[in-house]
Amino acid sequence: MMQVSEYFTGQPNMFYSSQFRPIQLTGPEARKPDPILPDTLALRVQALRDALDLTQRQLAQRAILDLELIQDIESGIEPFLAPAVRGKLARVLRVKPYILEEVEKRPHSRPDPYPIGPDSRLKLVQHWIDHPTDSHTCPHCSAPLVLQVFERRDLHNQLLHAVKAHCSVCLFRLSQG
Repeated sequence: MMQVSEYFTGQPNMFYSSQFRPIQLTGPEARKPDPILPDTLALRVQALRDALDLTQRQLAQRAILDLELIQDIESGIEPFLAPAVRGKLARVLRVKPYILEEVEKRPHSRPDPYPIGPDSRLKLVQHWIDHPTDSHTCPHCSAPLVLQVFERRDLHNQLLHAVKAHCSVCLFRLSQG
């Protein structure tokens, strides 16, 4: 984790990010002593939100985003942001979008620690779609799963399902659809 005060520019409330670009803190967050820029997206968004004395709900409302998305970002479930989401968050958090982008993890950058075969994956996802309200357990450690099932419609009004699941204990994650 990087301490922002290590890169103090000599001007009040002006700091450098981990790529040595200046960040100007203004308003209420300028009163906070020694703000930090953590090395993960989840912690960085949380730190910047805390520096502005915002709750997750306030951040979601001001950025015009779902509260669940903010919760997913801050819990580490969403390690990569769409450009529109990154821009909205950066605007509300009063930073340039690259401050968030520099700590994002690209979807292909992390190998799956618990790979599942394609047949098992399809059966598991179909079971979750068929029984979304049941309590589900991790296939690796049997701890409770955090499960989200989304229903959407395509251009031809066909029902589509998307599933996101992660274990409450181990590193198991699965996203389909």
